[in-house]
Amino acid sequence: EIIDSSGFHSTQSDVYSLGLVLSEVATGVVPFEAMAFSIYSRTGLIEEICVNGSRPTLPEHLPEAFHELLGHMWEKIPARRLSAQDAVTFLEAIQAEGPPT
Repeated sequence: EIIDSSGFHSTQSDVYSLGLVLSEVATGVVPFEAMAFSIYSRTGLIEEICVNGSRPTLPEHLPEAFHELLGHMWEKIPARRLSAQDAVTFLEAIQAEGPPT
């Protein structure tokens, strides 16, 4: 929304960005890296993310709750995203569950 909303920045923008960082930490893969080096020009990549709502692909071995958390953090409509506090609470709940068995 910073790109397609005249530079409007909010805490919800930060929540989206934090979701991208968490994705990279969990997977070791820079979000959208494969798309950036494929058929997309820079403008095409921005359009794919901002207009079409593309999101990074997460490996299936990550806990379902983590997939759910990032999905909420990456909601296209900022008002539908988790608040920063809710994201922390959600992440703490995932951590409390422990690693998958």
